[in-house]
Amino acid sequence: MILGITGNIGSGKSTVAFMFAKLGAQVIDADKIGHGLQKKGTGVYDRLVETFGEQILGQDGEISRSILGGMVFSDPTARLTLNSIMHPMIREEIQKIISQKEENKMVIIDAALLVEAGFLSDIHKLIVVIAKKDIRFMRLIDKGIPRERIISVMQTQSPQIELIKDADYIIDNSKTLGDTEIQVRTIWEELQ
Repeated sequence: MILGITGNIGSGKSTVAFMFAKLGAQVIDADKIGHGLQKKGTGVYDRLVETFGEQILGQDGEISRSILGGMVFSDPTARLTLNSIMHPMIREEIQKIISQKEENKMVIIDAALLVEAGFLSDIHKLIVVIAKKDIRFMRLIDKGIPRERIISVMQTQSPQIELIKDADYIIDNSKTLGDTEIQVRTIWEELQ
């Protein structure tokens, strides 16, 4: 079975994915795949530099995610361009991993833009992780993410009410980790 986990920034979707991993699921982190695809020497790297210019490069010659992120979160056209380059490549890599999975192993695709990127056809069930906006905001502040960056990212993401329309399961991660873990175990047991 292939599950998708999504949620807005700061909702704790990666924490939930880790909880499923502890129960035995194989987790595929779409962000990590995307970061790997952007490394120097890849076709994606070349395409991004050609599209956005050398201004997206850090001093080490690698793509600076903070510079690129700053550009795309303030410009909807640039964000659409980035997504049109990255989403098909990430999806292709995920499909390769899934094709090599162990039989009967539950696979979790952890992706912030799972719905927007068209992954719904690749999964059996969708889990949406939600949390109150002020809680998400404080989690991100605690991680050292600048307030302006948090606001710009939150403004670009689909509202939680939109995400849950496609959900098979909703995990409310607004309370304690123990409370979240109970919700994860309940879903795990139901799907076994």
